[in-house]
Amino acid sequence: MTHSDWLQTLAEIAIGFAGFAALIAGMRRRDGPIDLENAGRGRAVVETSLSVLFGCTIPVLLHGLGISEESAFRIAGSLFLLVGAPLTVRGFRRASAARPTAASVDPVLGSLSIVAGLGSVSFSLACVVGVPGSSVPTYFLGALVGTLGIAAINFTSFVFAIVDE
Repeated sequence: MTHSDWLQTLAEIAIGFAGFAALIAGMRRRDGPIDLENAGRGRAVVETSLSVLFGCTIPVLLHGLGISEESAFRIAGSLFLLVGAPLTVRGFRRASAARPTAASVDPVLGSLSIVAGLGSVSFSLACVVGVPGSSVPTYFLGALVGTLGIAAINFTSFVFAIVDE
């Protein structure tokens, strides 16, 4: 299957982000309560990481069930777009609501997060459209990388916020 090694690698990275975020949050909770903004960051890391993990498995499962490779990636891209786009918007809204001030956002990380989110949604849409058909697996991979980029940015923000406390 096209990009199977990449799918496995992205799934492993996603599991790592989710695991480390949960571990940090758990260790931090023993020291004292975690504030609302950091809890939101930790939750965002876990949510985006798990969506990448599931996204990596869907085309493999569909292809294993006998669906053609291109169709499997297009279906996975459709699901990723239908579920991922609303979750991305909700995540950005939740992050904005949890911030006490706009000044608490690092401008570089905020900009990178927006670029990664737009890239993820754009690649998902390209995957659904599927022109040219030979690029569909790469479009899907781009959508996963964009979402994993959001997880990486959230993880970085989460770690920096914990260290700054």
